[in-house]
Amino acid sequence: MSVRARTVAFMNATPVAAIEPRLELNRKKLDELRRANGIGSEAELAKIIGVSPATLWRITNRESVPSNGFIARLKIAFPHVALESLFDVATEPRPQLVERAS
Repeated sequence: MSVRARTVAFMNATPVAAIEPRLELNRKKLDELRRANGIGSEAELAKIIGVSPATLWRITNRESVPSNGFIARLKIAFPHVALESLFDVATEPRPQLVERAS
């Protein structure tokens, strides 16, 4: 089943209100770009795009969601690359709220 078919099936089976979509950085593509552009380390890349190495680490390890500013800085650093190739859209149901017993 293609990615599109899986996404459509998921969207049809899951109420929209239950979906928590977010962008996730495509680390493999970012690493390819970094090497292809002679950028030796992630720390150097962080400096080029104007974020701390810790921020870049959290986003590449999917511990943080990239901000609009991060996305814009990445696009400025790599203007020839389509944003669609740098990010994936993750859609997972929101965790259910659990009522606390009083």
